[in-house]
Amino acid sequence: MKQDFIAIQEALFEQLALHETQTPNLLERTKRGAQIVGKVLAQLKAHVLENDFESKEEEITFYKIIFPNIHSQNVYYSRLFRIEADSPRKVPAEYKRFLEQENERINLFFEEHGALFIYHRSKASDMDEVYFLRNSLYNNNYPDDLDGMLDTRFCNPNSIRLGELMGLERVKEYLEKAMEKADAALEESRRALKPQLVWTARKADLAELGYAIYASKALNHGRAELKQIFAWLEASFSISLGNPYSIFRDLRVRKGERARFSEVMKSALEKLMEEMDEDTSRAFNGGKAPRHP
Repeated sequence: MKQDFIAIQEALFEQLALHETQTPNLLERTKRGAQIVGKVLAQLKAHVLENDFESKEEEITFYKIIFPNIHSQNVYYSRLFRIEADSPRKVPAEYKRFLEQENERINLFFEEHGALFIYHRSKASDMDEVYFLRNSLYNNNYPDDLDGMLDTRFCNPNSIRLGELMGLERVKEYLEKAMEKADAALEESRRALKPQLVWTARKADLAELGYAIYASKALNHGRAELKQIFAWLEASFSISLGNPYSIFRDLRVRKGERARFSEVMKSALEKLMEEMDEDTSRAFNGGKAPRHP
């Protein structure tokens, strides 16, 4: 019977390898891959229920090696299909955040089932009868999320968990590569959107503007911190302002008008408005200057 399982596993892996090379579209590849593996899992279940195992050693081999290897393929394809189907690829920032959240979910799963994964990776065998025999007392205590959903004649919770861990390890590798690409795409989009504007007035004037924005609570409903505002101004205008607190100290000890640049902007804006008013009035008077009483 052991040789039957090995033959089924090898045939599946050959079929999946061919499938990988013949299906370039990732969404279609993962969907079809999960379907292929699902059929083999059903075949394994029927085989076990019809023939059962000849010995404890054969049962342990099946649930420690054969089943997790095959189930991991199902987990890999199914999870990757969902990630690809749900991912907001068109918005780089949202896509990166989505990938990070998926990666964090996998990390939490590994933390929860770390002992089993360490046992698997260390190639230990001293707990095999506890972990991988269906009649083990440990395996009769089903986790809440699996209780009532599994056919206990065939299923082994630890074997299922191990398959999940193995499959998610591959998904995690995919996510890490995808996050690297997302970082590069996000940086590229930021460069493309970055305005080619250079601050040509004095640095002190820009610092004064930053403090005015902070004091007026005009950003993030007043919750933007001073350092955030200065970092935003520096990035927007490709300039280094230095320590904002020392700059503010210099502004406060100025002689005369301490908010000098604010007054300059106010005067310039009022002058612009007056000029535009005059232009509008002149247009209404056929190009002649308006008469004043």
